[in-house]
Amino acid sequence: MNMFPVSVLASASAPVELFIRDWGLTLALGGGVCALVGAFIGWIIWKNTSKLAERVETANRTALADFERTSDEVSKIKSELALGSE
Repeated sequence: MNMFPVSVLASASAPVELFIRDWGLTLALGGGVCALVGAFIGWIIWKNTSKLAERVETANRTALADFERTSDEVSKIKSELALGSE
C-alpha cells in the first residue's frame, strides 16, 4: 500500500522532528527570557508604586493637618465675629 520504503519515510520525518525540536527549544527559551524581563519590569513598577504611595500618603497627611488648622482658625474667627456683633 505504501509507495515509499520505510527508510525513505524515516529519513523524511527526521528533518520535521528536528524542525519541531528546534522551534520548541527556541520558543521555550524566548518564553523564559520574556518571563524574566516581565518579572524585572514588574518589580520596577512595584517599587516605584510603593514609593509613590508613600509620598502621596505623606502629602495627604500634611494637607489634612493644614485643613484642620485652617478650619480651627475659621471657627475662631466666626465665634469672634458672632460675639462682636451681639
